[in-house]
Amino acid sequence: MKISIGIIDDLWPLVYGIKSFLEGTGLFSVPITATNGLDFINKIKAGEEIPLLMLVDTQMPLMNGPDIVRWIRTSSSKTMCIGLTLPTKPNDRNLMMAAGCCGCLNKYDPPELYIKGITEVSRKHFMLGHEEDYINLMLFKSFHDPIFTEEDFILIQAACSDKTNEELAVSLFMSVQKLVRKLSALYLKCDVKNRSGLILKAKELGWAV
Repeated sequence: MKISIGIIDDLWPLVYGIKSFLEGTGLFSVPITATNGLDFINKIKAGEEIPLLMLVDTQMPLMNGPDIVRWIRTSSSKTMCIGLTLPTKPNDRNLMMAAGCCGCLNKYDPPELYIKGITEVSRKHFMLGHEEDYINLMLFKSFHDPIFTEEDFILIQAACSDKTNEELAVSLFMSVQKLVRKLSALYLKCDVKNRSGLILKAKELGWAV
């Protein structure tokens, strides 16, 4: 089944290019495009549906990226947004993540990075390798319910043992720092404050004995 994607950007040649290569893969459909947030809202009010995933430019006339991302999140809890940013404006990434994006792509990234990022967000609701982005995103409680991945369940099972973080890191073939980041993201997913809370929640849900 193709992933439905919308694109909002005031640079039409860029929109056309992204739409063309995404649809050319056979993995995605792009049923709606808009030149700014207000244009997108008008199309939705005229009867078009909000796709599962939206690519949204940060800086646009009439209604910018963060504002339309917040509108989308309010209007469709299942829709996930990816920000389109420029490396020359690093604060734009922070603005888009704070508004509720699941990650950001450099507007001029090569096609393979677009496909990778979009696929990761559609499956896991955040881009792999960016756990800190997920942590920031989950601070906004109006975001949709998290999806637990196979890696999450492996980490939950490991965390429910009596091993220290250092011992867990060794058994999972990762650094202690990376383990702590992953656990922090998992605490937010489970709405707990620490490892003890995670163990209790896992036992409550039947994920551990």
